Amino acid sequence: MLGTGRVNYDDLKFAIARAKVLDSNLRRKMQRDLRNKLGGLASNVASGVPAQAPLSGIEARWGNAVGKVKTATGRKGNKAIVMLVVSGPGFDKALAITERAGSRSKGFTGAGRAMISALEKRYPLVLGVGGRFAFNEFLKHQDELRSTSLGILRDFIDEVNSKSWGR
Repeated sequence: MLGTGRVNYDDLKFAIARAKVLDSNLRRKMQRDLRNKLGGLASNVASGVPAQAPLSGIEARWGNAVGKVKTATGRKGNKAIVMLVVSGPGFDKALAITERAGSRSKGFTGAGRAMISALEKRYPLVLGVGGRFAFNEFLKHQDELRSTSLGILRDFIDEVNSKSWGR
């Protein structure tokens, strides 16, 4: 599965619960580290979105994409803890449509098929099923994103263990 890395969920859950008891700032520090260290990579992923609208009909609704790191440490197992979100302030819908158009179907209407065809000529889908802009950049940085995230999470677990057991 793309974009996944593994940390023992029970260890992380225990560390987060233990951090609440020991020092509530530990969890916040981990989230801050994730945002700070992955923020530059999130910007790199967002840079894959073209500055000019990919189709002439959406030029008025197009802008500059922004990459952000979101964390969700309270989630249950098998859910993402760290997420990169690429958004376009004021043009989220246009970005979402053009990023993924044609990834699930070839279009249901004539206008939809024409839009997908025009996008395919200029910006083909990555691997035939992924996105067109940000997804391509994500794949280039995926290994670095994964290793950095896992390193921060493991450091957090180690820090909680050292404060818990005095190691």
